[in-house]
Amino acid sequence: MKRLLLCGSLGALSLCLGDLRAQTGEPPPLPPGPLLQKMADYSAMKITYSYPQEQEKAIATDKSPPGPTLFSLTPIRQLTLTRTKPIWHAVRVDVYGNNLGQWYDGHNSYCEVVGISEPAVNNPAQGQTYSAGMPDLNQTDFPDMGWISPQTYTGVETMVGHKCLVFKKNDMTAWIDLESRLPVQWQRGKETRTFQQLPPPTALLALPPKIAAFAAIIYRNDHKWDKFRPAAGR
Repeated sequence: MKRLLLCGSLGALSLCLGDLRAQTGEPPPLPPGPLLQKMADYSAMKITYSYPQEQEKAIATDKSPPGPTLFSLTPIRQLTLTRTKPIWHAVRVDVYGNNLGQWYDGHNSYCEVVGISEPAVNNPAQGQTYSAGMPDLNQTDFPDMGWISPQTYTGVETMVGHKCLVFKKNDMTAWIDLESRLPVQWQRGKETRTFQQLPPPTALLALPPKIAAFAAIIYRNDHKWDKFRPAAGR
């Protein structure tokens, strides 16, 4: 009987605490585990972007869409991320169908555009920036999610069939799958991004020949004075 009374008391206490949180606007306790999981060593993800109706209409009726550029500011439609550690490949397709590819070899990021012959390099150590919509693969696996933290957690919701942790900051909201801790949806104002896991790659990615040659030149330039430096500990 005492055990039943104790269980009943604990249940009532739990309900009271839940009611109190609801009344004060306090979110439920943050479940244990990482807030946002990194992509697995061999994995792939597709991110699809949609925009407010009036912006989508303007894009559809644009009679002189811009062509490809290395540092495009045109709205992105789809970003596909493929990882075979340490190599990443990201493909950015804008709303006009222009393709911007990004390769990361663990040291530098190399951008290539269909229709432009020479790749461009981003060296994060030198403070160089990334093209619009491209992830900074030194900081986070997913663009615009570096702000996710216990302080921005607001609760648990179901989004497109997934039970999700919800994070909010200013006008941004992110839904992170409770089980996998990978993103499900991201929203800022009326811009929405949906995330879809793709079948993982089965073989190590290789840099395209032109970018591999470019990377080799940069590596040689970065290390040409190494033989003249004193050995560590001397």
